[in-house]
Amino acid sequence: MENVRFRGEDFRMGTRVLAAGQRLGPPQLALAAAAGRAELRVHRKVRVVVASSGDELRSPGAPLAPGQIHDSNSVLLSTLFRSAGAEVIHVPTLPDQLEATMAGLELALSQADLVITAGGASVGDRDFLRPAWERLGGRLDFFKVAIKPGKPVFFGTLRGGYLIGLPGNPVSAFVTAVLMALPALRRLQGSAEVGLPATVGTLSVPLSNPGLRRHFMRVILDESGQVRSAGVQASHILLSMARSNGLVDVPPSTEWPAGTPVRVLRWPGV
Repeated sequence: MENVRFRGEDFRMGTRVLAAGQRLGPPQLALAAAAGRAELRVHRKVRVVVASSGDELRSPGAPLAPGQIHDSNSVLLSTLFRSAGAEVIHVPTLPDQLEATMAGLELALSQADLVITAGGASVGDRDFLRPAWERLGGRLDFFKVAIKPGKPVFFGTLRGGYLIGLPGNPVSAFVTAVLMALPALRRLQGSAEVGLPATVGTLSVPLSNPGLRRHFMRVILDESGQVRSAGVQASHILLSMARSNGLVDVPPSTEWPAGTPVRVLRWPGV
């Protein structure tokens, strides 16, 4: 018979239709409704504080004096984490001063499950995030990773809260956010899958990494599966970041010719 739906054809008694840690979208919610469930137990939204660091920062649209720049990192990171399901909380920019940075971190920790900072994470004379964190009694689990862009990144814990300190260069901040902060957020959300989704493509142009660190290069993956560089790969160039829709992890001292199959990492919103 046509156009007849038989009992038990979709799922039967005892079938597990949804698993713990599974993200709920429209199909999953429809499935729960079809199974007669009006309510589901879920994790609450993770509260994330995004804070930029640096006396040189001004809000987008504000006039700039010599040596000042607009704060693009707050927009970048807030949009990224909100698209991943977080409740994003803004705090004032952290100044280049130890006591004020300590006070800003205390405020952030009081409001959030996860604090994400951008800038002030390196070892310069005006980089106060790590000293402020340690002065507060925070534990530093790691500092610096052998990747490009994004070497000066750190992770720490304090009183049940978490801090991820990202570099100030916007591309470095974005790359380390999608590689390390997004998986941390997903773990806090209770997600069973925390890694970035990936698509296999084929290089239409060569990619080269002569350095000694893994280089996560910005690329464009087109509809035919061809992959090419998105442009200049320097850590301050946002234009190529905005044009890209994926990252390719190129190992140290590597040259890949055109035609090489590559794994393209994606992020929310692309």
